Amino acid sequence: MSGRFVSAQSIVDQFKRAKKEILKDLSTAHVWYPILQTIGPALLQEAEKALDYSERMVKNWLENRMFSPDEKGTEKAEKVAKFFRDASIHLSHGRRINRDEARAYGVKIENLEDNQELQDFVMSAYHLITLAFEKSPATKIIESNHDRRWIKNWTPIR
Repeated sequence: MSGRFVSAQSIVDQFKRAKKEILKDLSTAHVWYPILQTIGPALLQEAEKALDYSERMVKNWLENRMFSPDEKGTEKAEKVAKFFRDASIHLSHGRRINRDEARAYGVKIENLEDNQELQDFVMSAYHLITLAFEKSPATKIIESNHDRRWIKNWTPIR
């Protein structure tokens, strides 16, 4: 939005806040009108769809992989997906979820420190990707084990 990245949850929360404040006190409508006019209802729909889709995808991945042998796999996958999506807990899209938090929700995690060779590979990849995002317009990178890659670049709206 206006050259900035904004989380889908922030868009949904802003609409909810506006609705709540306007219903509570109609005189606040004039304050919210210019804000809501710049956002538009289509953006709210897209944000809600993005949130629902991401939660559904995480649930499906966990249910069909990590939790597939577990008889309560569906239940666990739903709980973890809701936790990952919950902006009221994480407060920022960029905030990391540490391994202890994830483990508390049943996510199976192996410590990189237990495998030095793997840790070296992962840290090298992390640093290279970090540099790519910081020093280029790249916003998304997908690379396969078949030496193929796709990079999405951000182009500012002029």
